[in-house]
Amino acid sequence: MVKNKMQFSLDSDADILSISKVDSYIGQESEEISDGVIVRINPNNQKIEMIEILNFSKRFSANSVFDLPIVAEFFLAS
Repeated sequence: MVKNKMQFSLDSDADILSISKVDSYIGQESEEISDGVIVRINPNNQKIEMIEILNFSKRFSANSVFDLPIVAEFFLAS
């Protein structure tokens, strides 16, 4: 069973797309995995909980496909 649904939010002023399963919290680790792509990681299980893509509209308008160096599994939320 999936506990956390994915949420997408765009901060148009900062031009940051956030894809998250949980709200950010103190103690959550951050790592830049690619130029302008930051992941927030659960410090207990090392699972990615949030992805932030900086300069999103510029990146996406320049290319119709945008690859992330992340492997993911998708499940329907119930």
